[in-house]
Amino acid sequence: MSKYDKNKRRCATRAIEKGAVKSIANIPSDLGKMLMKGSALQAAGEMEQAAAMQGVFGQTQSAAELSQGAQEVRASANSIDLPKFKMSNAALAGGDKIDSENVISLL
Repeated sequence: MSKYDKNKRRCATRAIEKGAVKSIANIPSDLGKMLMKGSALQAAGEMEQAAAMQGVFGQTQSAAELSQGAQEVRASANSIDLPKFKMSNAALAGGDKIDSENVISLL
């Protein structure tokens, strides 16, 4: 193997390792996003239940307002986004993929 090939392989390996590290560093952001979105969707579901109860007791205006609020909460849940490390090239993205597969295989 030539010196050029060794350097090329070493650079690729470092980039893949860096992608894996960035992927691991993104785990807290992914978990936070999942928890925040789940919480918002749960709140929207509870608002829908409250709206249904209001409707049963004849409070139609209150029920409509709660339903509208639930729809707005659901819409805002989809816009939740937390900062993450970006994979700026294919080698980093490859490291991200390798890390994701390894984490999944551990579960």
